Amino acid sequence: MKHLALVVPDDMPTLEAALRRAGAGQVIQLRGQIDLCASVHVDRPVHLRGEAGTVIRGMLVLRARAGSVSDLRIDDAGDCCVRVERGHWELQRLRLRCCHASALHVSGAARVELRECVMGGDQVDEVHEHGRVVIVSAYGSVQEAGLTKRACYGVVATEDSAVIASDLKLIGISEAALLVATRARAWLTRCVFSATVAAFMAGSGRGRGLELSHCTFSVQRLWADGDRVRGFIWGVGNSVTTVSEEDDDEPVTRLEQPRGDGTDDSSTESLDEQEFADMERLMEQLDDAVLEGGTG
Repeated sequence: MKHLALVVPDDMPTLEAALRRAGAGQVIQLRGQIDLCASVHVDRPVHLRGEAGTVIRGMLVLRARAGSVSDLRIDDAGDCCVRVERGHWELQRLRLRCCHASALHVSGAARVELRECVMGGDQVDEVHEHGRVVIVSAYGSVQEAGLTKRACYGVVATEDSAVIASDLKLIGISEAALLVATRARAWLTRCVFSATVAAFMAGSGRGRGLELSHCTFSVQRLWADGDRVRGFIWGVGNSVTTVSEEDDDEPVTRLEQPRGDGTDDSSTESLDEQEFADMERLMEQLDDAVLEGGTG
C-alpha cells in the first residue's frame, strides 16, 4: 500500500507513528499544527508534504539515503529547524523560522537541494505561499518580550556535505546567512540575503567551495571576518548593497565587486573540476533502488 499517502493526523496520530508504518518512497501528508517532542528522526526514504497552512514545531533530523520535504513551515523548538545528516534530500517551498542555532544544518556526506525556501528569524513574518499571504505566528519557545528574534545562521554546511540552492531567501540572521566549514561546498543561484549582519562565514577548515550567480545582497557586510572559503567564485549577475548597523533598511553604499580590496585571499580557481561538474548531475538523481525497496 506504499503507493497511497499516509495522512497525519487522519490515518496516523503522529508523524513518528507514520514513519514507523511508511514504506520506502511513500508519501506522508501532514496537515494542521504538529508539535514534535523536540525532534523526530527520519530514517526511512520518504516524502514529507504539507497541506496549505501546515506548521511543525520542533526539529526534523533527516538520516535516510534519499527523500524530500516540501510545503511546510517549521518553527524551531530551541535548536535547528532541520538537520540533514545523511543522504540526498530535496527541500522545496519550506519556511524555516529559527531563533536559536541555524535554520538548516547539513553535515556528514549529505547532499541537499534547496528550492524556493525562506529561512531566518522574526523578519520572516510574511511570506507568499500557494498564492496567498501567510502570517507567521509566535515561537513556541520562551523569548524576552519586545526584542527582535534572529537566527544565528541560516544554513550551516560542514564536513563533506554539499548544498545546491536556487531561489532561496535568507532573512533576519545575526551572525552569517551561510557558514561553510571543513570540506563542505555550496552553489547558490538567484538567492536573496536581507536584514542580515553578514552574508558568509568560513568556519573551521574554511570549506572547499562556494560559487554564486545572480544573487542579491542587502547586508551589513559580505563576509563575517577575514577568513574566506578556499574555492570562492563570484559568478555573474550578483549585486551587493551594504546597510548601516544602526538602520538595516538604510543603504549606504553599493559594491559592484566584493573582491580586490586587498583583504580577500580566497582562491580564484573554478569549482568546475570534474568532481564539481558531476555533482549537479548526481544530485538530480534520487536513489531509485533505495526508494523502491529497503528501509534506508
